[in-house]
Amino acid sequence: MADRYQRVQVTVSLHDQVVEERVLPVKDRLWLGDHPLSPLACPTPPILLHQQGGVLLVRGRRLFAGQRARVRRGPVTLSVERLAIEARKSRRGEGFDLRFLVVFLAVSAGSLWIDTVDRLVESGQGGLLAEKIVEFRSHLHTAPAAPSPHPPRRTAAVQPNELLTPLDALADADPGHWKGRRAQSDDHETGWGWYPWYREQVPVIVEALRAPDQLANRPDDPELRAHVAQAAYASEQYEDALFQYRWLVVQAPGDVRWLTGMALAEKRLGMHRLELAAYDRILAIDPDHMQAMGNRAVALARLGRLAEAQGALTALRVRYPKHAMSLWMESMVFAIQGMEFDALGALEGALGLQGSISQAYKVELARDVALDPAFGRLRGDARCAALMDRLGSRPVQQGERPG
Repeated sequence: MADRYQRVQVTVSLHDQVVEERVLPVKDRLWLGDHPLSPLACPTPPILLHQQGGVLLVRGRRLFAGQRARVRRGPVTLSVERLAIEARKSRRGEGFDLRFLVVFLAVSAGSLWIDTVDRLVESGQGGLLAEKIVEFRSHLHTAPAAPSPHPPRRTAAVQPNELLTPLDALADADPGHWKGRRAQSDDHETGWGWYPWYREQVPVIVEALRAPDQLANRPDDPELRAHVAQAAYASEQYEDALFQYRWLVVQAPGDVRWLTGMALAEKRLGMHRLELAAYDRILAIDPDHMQAMGNRAVALARLGRLAEAQGALTALRVRYPKHAMSLWMESMVFAIQGMEFDALGALEGALGLQGSISQAYKVELARDVALDPAFGRLRGDARCAALMDRLGSRPVQQGERPG
């Protein structure tokens, strides 16, 4: 009897280098990525494959033989390709040095993915790659380290962890603070060109691209470091932005600018508990800080604290009754709850009041609409795209010519 199950080839890549590849059957439904039921550990947004009557659906969209769907989080990409009649053999680990992977992760990704792998292995859901990583790490930890003949040069610029406040240290101590998805493009899912539209609204800070090189010579210059942080954030290098903003917060704990930058970087990385704590710190300094009030309501909603989120929205509306920020944040809270019609209505109201917000806030609004996971469903709705004409242009649907 012929195999009734569809088969897919799943590939996990780090900086476009394949680290694991497997062929999996899709019997009914198959979760992949960062999901408890995923048979393959991968720190990307979860993706659901569903088979019904010989039709393979990926998040509701049909996937034909030879076609691929991809999701990405930072340098990690998960690619799913539907196979034809005969599945290709897996090349899991072929030609790839596991030692290089572990060292590269330790250097470039910090503790986040490593801690995620540890938790998956403990639960028995990590797969072979995760088990090999942890096995190799244990070997590294038992190997003796050669003593350095010279003590390392210590500066606040390169060793901020020694000066971190308890709030900031939580990010490294407790991986549970990553409670959400990273802000990123999902145009391959929505069928709309939100990312090109977003880039028109939010240009990269070109003159700041040389700032990291300058920072090597001036590591204790807070203004230069702030420039580097802003450039990293505008370029979606949120981990780098967070590192720089944390350094600035350590140097000036009461500076609301740096606390706000830190909170927004945490927001984009899905670190909503830390984000919420940062807003509380901002509001303790400036109780009327509009951006902190609004984003605090959204963070509470993401964490499932909906009653508190509504209370925070009410406080925002009372303090800023005729400001776009109130409707903008209300739209995000509605969207988080799956109330898409109400979310669109609130977003339309916010765009109608866009004259009340600064250019910097308009940039954040465009970033939320184009990249924030809260608006994921709305980005596939033509009505949402049409609303963007009020910002001067709208995204183009795939296959549509820009007019």
